[in-house]
Amino acid sequence: MCSSDLSARPSLVALMFSKKAEAPPAVSSFSLSNDDITEVGAMLGGLCLVHAIAFLVVPSVRKDFSKTPHLAAHFVATLVGFLALAAQGTSLWLATPYLNNEPCVTDHIAGNCVEGARLAHAMMAFQTYEVLLALWVPKLRGPSGDMLVHHLATLTLATLGAAYGYLHHLAPFFFGLTELSSVPLAFMDLFKFYPALKNAMPLTNENVRTAFVVIFIPIRIVYWPYVCSEFWQDSVAELQSEAPRQPAALVLTFLVANVLLTGLQFFWGLLIAKGVMKKIRGQKDD
Repeated sequence: MCSSDLSARPSLVALMFSKKAEAPPAVSSFSLSNDDITEVGAMLGGLCLVHAIAFLVVPSVRKDFSKTPHLAAHFVATLVGFLALAAQGTSLWLATPYLNNEPCVTDHIAGNCVEGARLAHAMMAFQTYEVLLALWVPKLRGPSGDMLVHHLATLTLATLGAAYGYLHHLAPFFFGLTELSSVPLAFMDLFKFYPALKNAMPLTNENVRTAFVVIFIPIRIVYWPYVCSEFWQDSVAELQSEAPRQPAALVLTFLVANVLLTGLQFFWGLLIAKGVMKKIRGQKDD
């Protein structure tokens, strides 16, 4: 009886090795594959090609374009970029059946989304183009270099998100849908750089300014904080996790950047509100 019981019991060695302890998930590391780099390079090359073609063509369109052709060519290239990002990002953000099949829907922190990653690559290419051109054309850096800083910051976030596989599920919103307001903004910048064009097309100038306000307020002032609240819940939970999948420094970097970028949205919103009030009072808004 005893011998039977003893023989039925698993040995100590068997207990030790029959079931291995589950290893904690590996923390993501910075990694861009050759395919990723090739994709970014192809997109960047496409933007540069559009710029080069526009640079050759725009002088024949208007005389004032010939004085600063890089600015006019920049408008063409950025308009193409904004339209592509906005169209792709918006379609993905609204395509719930498609997104439900992607891993990043159930795993917001480390889940991979093929199209989300591709949008991050597209933003890397776009911001690289912006940085290079701003370094070449001082007027594109902003009054105190603020636009150059903005491009560098966005490029950094896009690169980190793509390389760590972080927040792919939010790429369609931040790198796509929000760029809807950038389409009329591109025209506003064109009129700012070429006052003669603005004077020649006053109605168009007024319409694009109105379109910018109508798009900017609901997306970047109303909807933006709602999306960010989800991002904060996921990120804080990741920081408190006993088995994190992303480096704490990466998560904290995105949290700080989100505070700064959200503050920037509200600052721009305040400027827009002041402009609307001036218009209501019949004052000129520059």
